[in-house]
Amino acid sequence: YVKGVNTYIGLNEHNLPVEFRLARYKPMKWKPQDCVSFMRLMGWDLTQSWNAEIVFYRLLEIYGAEKTREVLPTFFKNWPESIPDHYAGLSDALTDFKNQSTAVKKFLGAESFNIGSNNWALSGMKTKTGAPILCNDPHLGYSQPAVWFEVHLVSPEIDVVGVTFPGLPGVVIGHNRNISWGFTNMMTDDVDFYVEALSPERDKYFYNNKWESITERDEIIRIKDKPDTTITIYSTRNGPIINNIHKLLNNSNKAISMRWTGQDFSDEFKGMLDINRAKNWEDFRKAAQYYKVPGQNVAYADVDGNIALVSMGNVPIRKGGEMLLPLPGDDPKYTWQGYISYDEMPYILNPESGFVASANVRFYSDNYPYYISNHYEPPYRFERIEDVLSENKKFSIEDMKKLQLDDYSLYAKEFLKYFFEAVPDTELTDLLEKKAYKSLKAWDFHEDIYSFEATIFNSMIIEMMRLIYKDEMDLAGEDVFGQFLSFASFPIRNSMELLKRGESSWFDNILTRDVVERRKDILLKSFENAIRFLRKDYSPNFSEWEWGEVHTLTHNHPLGKVGIIDKLFSFNVGPFPSPGSGVTVNCGAYSFNEPFEQKDGSSVRFIMPLDDLENIYSIIPTGQSGIPKHTNYSDQAPLYNSGQYKIVTTNRFRLMKDGAKVLILKP
Repeated sequence: YVKGVNTYIGLNEHNLPVEFRLARYKPMKWKPQDCVSFMRLMGWDLTQSWNAEIVFYRLLEIYGAEKTREVLPTFFKNWPESIPDHYAGLSDALTDFKNQSTAVKKFLGAESFNIGSNNWALSGMKTKTGAPILCNDPHLGYSQPAVWFEVHLVSPEIDVVGVTFPGLPGVVIGHNRNISWGFTNMMTDDVDFYVEALSPERDKYFYNNKWESITERDEIIRIKDKPDTTITIYSTRNGPIINNIHKLLNNSNKAISMRWTGQDFSDEFKGMLDINRAKNWEDFRKAAQYYKVPGQNVAYADVDGNIALVSMGNVPIRKGGEMLLPLPGDDPKYTWQGYISYDEMPYILNPESGFVASANVRFYSDNYPYYISNHYEPPYRFERIEDVLSENKKFSIEDMKKLQLDDYSLYAKEFLKYFFEAVPDTELTDLLEKKAYKSLKAWDFHEDIYSFEATIFNSMIIEMMRLIYKDEMDLAGEDVFGQFLSFASFPIRNSMELLKRGESSWFDNILTRDVVERRKDILLKSFENAIRFLRKDYSPNFSEWEWGEVHTLTHNHPLGKVGIIDKLFSFNVGPFPSPGSGVTVNCGAYSFNEPFEQKDGSSVRFIMPLDDLENIYSIIPTGQSGIPKHTNYSDQAPLYNSGQYKIVTTNRFRLMKDGAKVLILKP
C-alpha cells in the first residue's frame, strides 16, 4: 500500500494539486508508521472523556463537592465529600493541556465536539425481503475534501466495498460478499489523569510507599525551513507527564501524568483486514478482538441471517475512573489493572426483537460487572430509532432512508413539556412572544428546514445553558463555561435532569442580589431572551425564522478561509440549509459555543440489504475527488443535502455496460 502511495507521489511531483502549490509544500514519502499514526490520531479525536474531568476539577476547586455534584449527569457513590489534598494547584496545567490538545486537533482538521453515530441491523423477520438490512451513519466533523473515500477492493482473497480514510489500507465500514458492518463510538472512558508526587530533585515519583525513577525518552520534531528540535518526554508507570511538556509547575512537587488506551500496542490493521475477509459470524468475532482503539459498537449482519451488536476495544479495569476527576498516582488501587477481556465485552446476537441498534448509549444491563463509561450521549436518538424499529411492520429500503433522515426531536418534546408546565401563556405580555408560544404549543417537533419553531426551541436551549451555568462557571475560570459546553452531551443531559428535579442551586444567578431564581424563572427568561435575540438579529416576523436559514452547512476547505483564494478556486462547498440538530437521528449538530452553523453530522450514510449486496445505498457529503475543478469534487452534495442516495453496484458486467472507466495496473 505504502509503495503505491509513494509511486504516485513520485510520478506526480511536478503535477501536484493546487493546494500544495499554494502552500509551497512538497509531500513527504509515506511510511507504514504514518498509517499507524493516522489511526491513532482518529482514536484520540474520538476520545473526549477527559474534557469533562478538567471542568469538574475546576468547579470542585471553587465550589466544593456538594454543588459540583449537581452538574454531573449521574451521581457517583464514591464522589469525594471534600477536596482531596492531592488536587490543589492543578488547574493551570490541566487547562493548558486541554488548550494545546484542542489547538493540535484544530490544526489537523480533526476537531469534533459531537462524537455520536447511528447504526442498526434488522433481521429478516422485520424486513419485506426476509433478509437482514444494516444501516450506519457515523457522525464526524465536516471537512472538504470529504472525510471518507469510497472504495471497492478486489484481489484473489478479498472482495470488499465501503469507505476508508485516505492513508489507510482496507475498508473501515462496508461489506463483502458475506457480511456487512457499521460503527458507532462506544464512548469509552479511556483516559485518566494522575497526580504524581515528585522528589525534591524531580527525578523520582512516589508509588506504593517507595520512590521510583522517572523514565525519559527524546523525540525529534521537524520544523519547516528550520533545524530539528528535540523534546524530552518524562513518564511514570501511569503514563507521560503532561505538565512537564508545557513547562508549568516547574517548581512544584507535583506533576500530572496521563493514561490512555492508545499508549499500548494494538493491531487495528489486522482487525480491519480480517474483518474485510470474514465470511461469517465466527470469522467476524475472531477478527474484531484485534480492534482496540478507539472503542466501537459494531452493528453486524450476514447472508446467513444473523444480526448482532458487538462492543470492541480496550476498556481499562480500574478503581475511581467513574469519578471524572484526577486520581492519586501514588496509590496502586487506582492503577489500571489491564483491560476487560474480549470474551467479557458486551454483545447481542439475534435478539427476539428482530433488531439491534446503537446510538452511543449504554446497551448492556445494570448488572454488567465493569465500568465502561459515564460519557454516553443523550438518549433521544436511540429512543427514536428504537420507537420506529419496534413498530409492528415489515420494513423496506425506503423506510430505512426515512429513518436515517428523521428530524423528529424527542429532546424538544421533553423540554417543552417542562416549559409549558412552568410557564402559562398568561405570564406573557408581548404580542410576538404570545404568537411564538402558541406556535410552539402546536409544533410537531420536526426540525425541518422550514420550521421556525425549531429555531425558537434551539435559541431557548442556548439561553437556558447560559442562564443555568454561566454565572458560576465564569467565576471558576475564563473558559470553564465554554469547555463545559464543548462536550454537548454533558450540558444536555444535566440540564434536563435539573429540570426534572425542579430544584437546583444552579438555577439561582449568583450575580443578582436579594433574588433567588428558580426553574420557572430560568424557563421564562430563556424564552424571552430567545425571542428578543431572534427579533433583533433576524426579523420581527417569526414566520421568517426558518431553521434552514439560520442552521446551515458549509463544507470548509483549509484554504477556503482566505476569501480571495476561495473565490478563485471554489474550495468550500455550500452553504446549504440543514435540518435536525445534535439530538435527532438525522444529525445536524452545531456548537453551543458558536450557534447555529452545523459542524458535525453524517459523514456517510449506508443502507446495506443482505439479499442484494451487489447493490447498496450510500451517500457522502461532497464527493470523491479532492481536486476543486474535478467533476467528482462536490457532485454528491446536492444529493446528500436533499436526502437522496446513490446505488453502489459491484457487478462488474453492469459497470462495464454503464461505461465505467477502468484502470489496469500491471507490475
